[in-house]
Amino acid sequence: MKADKIDTRKVVKALKKQKMQLLLEWLSQREQKLFRIGYTYLKRGEDVEDALQNTVLRVFDNISKLKEPVYFETWLIRIFINECKQMIRINQKTVPLSGYKEAAEDSHGMRRVEIDDLLSPIDEPDRTYIVMKYMAGFSYREISEVFEEKESTVKTRVHRSLKQVRAREERRSSHEM
Repeated sequence: MKADKIDTRKVVKALKKQKMQLLLEWLSQREQKLFRIGYTYLKRGEDVEDALQNTVLRVFDNISKLKEPVYFETWLIRIFINECKQMIRINQKTVPLSGYKEAAEDSHGMRRVEIDDLLSPIDEPDRTYIVMKYMAGFSYREISEVFEEKESTVKTRVHRSLKQVRAREERRSSHEM
């Protein structure tokens, strides 16, 4: 049996009282979605975990800045994406020697390496839009809220990017024959 989703308003209320436990439970219900988003940026599970930990601390420290509890998830995801981007800037100065690509599979049976390869020609934020929509299960509306874009803009960019991926794959398969 699936656990009941925790109401974001309760999470915000608890955080404003300096209680973090409900946030951690709320995050555990969304862990897979967040990891998929983070992985599109960072490519390593350890880095995604670090970004998520930094996000939790920033959310805890800045909860008073959130004006509407209904936008808590959107606000948290935006902070998480910014943390991922910050880690990229920091990590560009170092080159990892091992463990760059993990071979774990997603729910569709594709290895992360294959997904990275498929999406590699797609620029940001379009790559993140695709991951949020098709791998993390966000709606176009939710994605548009996170990135403060019109929903129609997000849809157009996702469809145009998928068209690019399909065309690239068709060219690849015709060259293999």
